[in-house]
Amino acid sequence: MLTALACTNQKTAKEALTCLQPPLPAQMWAQYLAALTTPTLTKKPQTRTLLEKHAALKRASVREKNRQSGRAKSAFLNFQAAAWQFVQRTTPDLYVDIGRYRAQLFLSALDRRIRDKKSLQADLTNPDDAEYLGLVGAFTTHALGDGWQPVKLTPIQRCMFQSLFVKDWSEALSTRMAMGDYLKPAEHYCLLRWQVEMNQGGALSTRLQAVQGLEKSPGYPATYNQAILLWNAGRRDEALRTLKGSNHPPALQLLKRLHQKATAP
Repeated sequence: MLTALACTNQKTAKEALTCLQPPLPAQMWAQYLAALTTPTLTKKPQTRTLLEKHAALKRASVREKNRQSGRAKSAFLNFQAAAWQFVQRTTPDLYVDIGRYRAQLFLSALDRRIRDKKSLQADLTNPDDAEYLGLVGAFTTHALGDGWQPVKLTPIQRCMFQSLFVKDWSEALSTRMAMGDYLKPAEHYCLLRWQVEMNQGGALSTRLQAVQGLEKSPGYPATYNQAILLWNAGRRDEALRTLKGSNHPPALQLLKRLHQKATAP
């Protein structure tokens, strides 16, 4: 069953049409989880330093939105230095695997807060929340702003959040290495899905490029969601042209619906 998720800013959510969000291919996620391992170096001093610097960065991101100033910038530079030192002593693959391991801890932390019905935007002044914020940082603030509802995570949400965490973790080395080369196919896929279906604040050009990247993914309604993004951006003629010629039943239904909206007085 296809479900809908807002493709536009919450301020205009009542008027906006919604993207279709098909379930995550079960085999893809199962294979991804099966391949995850707990890195053997997680308790080594160099790894502990890396994780401590990352936790400090996450907590700093709660205090300051701009990573390019103040404590957030200092925390990022410290983590960046620790990441580069770690990679020089080990390998980029191991570095990213530790990010995946930490992403699983991040998801578990979200699961517990949701299960216990606790605030996902924890208190920096509460010592009990320090570990949680060291994993989550400002992530939930941004996700809630993008329309995410804090209920039990679906597999596609888990994959999106896992992939976003790994991408964020990898960015510390992005000026030195092509870190996208170390992402797994499931991570690339779910990052594209996030751009299309959840990244309300993203540039339209980036989101359209992402939906084009999903065109060859079996079962993904790329034409439908491309038309939705265009329509919500006010590019209505392009949205209608996108749908014409499609043999996808939901796209044909959407074409009829948009024609009615376009000709309505």
